[in-house]
Amino acid sequence: MRTTRVASEKESLIPLKQPTIPRGDLLQTVRRLRSSPLSRLVDSRMGAFRKNHDSDYEVWFSELSFCILVAASTARSGLKAQNRLGPRAFVSMKESQLRRALKSLGVRFHNRAHYIVRARELGDFRPAVLSAGSIVEARDWLVDNVPGIGYKEASHFLRNIGFPEVAILDRHILRTLFEAGCLPSPEPPSGRDGYLQKEQTMLELAREISTSPGELDLYLWYVKTGDIVK
Repeated sequence: MRTTRVASEKESLIPLKQPTIPRGDLLQTVRRLRSSPLSRLVDSRMGAFRKNHDSDYEVWFSELSFCILVAASTARSGLKAQNRLGPRAFVSMKESQLRRALKSLGVRFHNRAHYIVRARELGDFRPAVLSAGSIVEARDWLVDNVPGIGYKEASHFLRNIGFPEVAILDRHILRTLFEAGCLPSPEPPSGRDGYLQKEQTMLELAREISTSPGELDLYLWYVKTGDIVK
């Protein structure tokens, strides 16, 4: 699940746990997984993302729609909707039709169809992303111009279209990094500066094991959930 959740007042009174997975053990686990059969699935996912990079507008918009949906629902339900509807539906369905289709496929927050339809107003946004001065600037552009997404969702989208240099700081990743003693809190970052600050931890871990943050995300997500979606 790619969601963020603000802790309630009651939850904020509960002392945070001490790290339960030492940083060195976490990195060792990832190294072991990279030498296991699981690596074939991760390599396949990363290969699909690279293929998306050179795909047409409909594929990019389908990936953007997926990230808009999973911002408030599960990755599995978002992927199911994406696969069943196909790229064309996200660029052509009327909002009411899309909303009904998403609801029938189990997307909890199917009203996010509104954000998808609004995002169509951007037209073919690939040149804006590809011409950005850096991946950080590309992400800033997405956050500023695409309704319904923040830095986490923009990072997710960029990874899924072949830019693995950014970190997807969802609740599973934040919790894993906190439990390894890499972050002082598992709470989601607030705003751009907060995101960039916490992202540095992920970038450093990725450099340490000679991989990209986007690939490391898949392994850490598997460590926490036992699953790999995308």
